[in-house]
Amino acid sequence: MPILNRCATACALALSLLGSSVAAHAGEQEELTQKLDESVMTYAYSKSSSDMDTINELIKNGAHPTIQTLWYAAYYKQPALLDRFLDMSVNVNQAISDNGETVLLSALGNTDKSELSDDDLHILQSLLKAGANTNVIAQGGTNTPLIAAAQSQGAAPALVKLLLQFGADAKQVTPQGFSPIMGEGAANLEVIKLLVAAGTDPYGVSKVGSTPLHFVCTRDASQDGQPDPQAAQRIALLHKPGTSIDAQPPQQQAWPVGTPLLESLTSNNPDCVKALLAAGADKDALAFPAEYVAADPSVKGKTVRQNILGSAEKYPDLYSPEIVALFQK
Repeated sequence: MPILNRCATACALALSLLGSSVAAHAGEQEELTQKLDESVMTYAYSKSSSDMDTINELIKNGAHPTIQTLWYAAYYKQPALLDRFLDMSVNVNQAISDNGETVLLSALGNTDKSELSDDDLHILQSLLKAGANTNVIAQGGTNTPLIAAAQSQGAAPALVKLLLQFGADAKQVTPQGFSPIMGEGAANLEVIKLLVAAGTDPYGVSKVGSTPLHFVCTRDASQDGQPDPQAAQRIALLHKPGTSIDAQPPQQQAWPVGTPLLESLTSNNPDCVKALLAAGADKDALAFPAEYVAADPSVKGKTVRQNILGSAEKYPDLYSPEIVALFQK
């Protein structure tokens, strides 16, 4: 028995020492990774060879990139570092935050909006070649790669084409039924054509009753008040033949979504509002659908004209003067 007790004690001590060794190694690894992350951020600003030497030394000493390290390289637009980290077997589809956002979604939202830069293209291609999921739904079920791409203004067509080439599903909608052209994508004629050709429903309806036509005038704030010569062409593509342009689809969830004309009024896009009116939109159509009226009886019987003129009086900065003037006639 004494011998057995001594063996048991020795085994327990060995296991304890092993556990301490493993914990110490894990702590060292975590410290190396933290230093690697910090070095990547430092190099992104300095671009100095000495800071790159630090990164090289850390990797040589066993630092291994995590998904956060990969995100730093993508966010700070360091394609060479990104490629190097991807070669070190980082799971490119691991979420970078609790809302499910991936490095691909982040990179799509971080591109130059005017046009796709060489660095942006390199980073996106590298992520896609590494197997980044082009159909992930994240950020509370509101975002997908195609939705993010479609909102990228001048860069949007190139981004949409790239994602489609790597398997993005143009028919995909969010849990609330939103497609890539229910947002700023509806204000880009080339994006509409690309996505509709790939399978996006130009007349799709979300659970709150919005359609792509509801977003046809929606642009980035940087374009407020700017000419919109293609508005009529977009409206023609998104207005379902044989239906009223003021049609209000049934809502599965009551929400203050009005007619496409009403939804266009805060866009600060007078050309597009005029194009909707030219296409037959009625200033005196009922503003809201029955489902929302039932939820908020105060809007019962209100027309689009009454809504904008009443709101403009209370909130003069809500609409552009040019748009308000269209409803004073």
